[in-house]
Amino acid sequence: MMTPEELISEYKANHSNETFSRGTALLKHIPEIARLAKLLGCSDALDYGCGKAWFWKLEHWKAMLDNSIKKIYLYDPALPEHEEIPQGRYDMVVCTDVIEHIHPEITDDFLKTLFLYARRCVFINISTKPAKKKFKDGTNLHINLRTREQWDRKIQDTRSWYGEKYKSFPAVVIRYDEEVGS
Repeated sequence: MMTPEELISEYKANHSNETFSRGTALLKHIPEIARLAKLLGCSDALDYGCGKAWFWKLEHWKAMLDNSIKKIYLYDPALPEHEEIPQGRYDMVVCTDVIEHIHPEITDDFLKTLFLYARRCVFINISTKPAKKKFKDGTNLHINLRTREQWDRKIQDTRSWYGEKYKSFPAVVIRYDEEVGS
């Protein structure tokens, strides 16, 4: 299995393909993200693992979110234009079609990082099925596959860790994709 560093290197290489990881997995979640942002009073958000951030580059993304989120911050370690590590905290952290791509060895730290960036809400979308695409060595892009129950436990463990450390925690919304990914 690739190391976490090798995995990022592979993703950087794959991103040279214009159609790879455009950030479109986010689209089907926009109505729910908009409702959550309005309900929880979220005025800014961090898209953690944004890919090429196609949606956020649209002129009318604020209108699509009912103007609740005024500022979006983008982070993706595999893209030079988004690789600067975010600073501070954000009302909402959005992470769609990312966690199943994270190296299994760093899953716990990755989840803790998501929680630490969030003030009010963490929105996570996870695929539980293999991707259609593979790395050049034949490894499936969804390198971190788990069942819903396993992810639920892992995320609950992270919530507990965060709650013990900070005596509160942001709302967490998890959506699963249980079809074969792209």
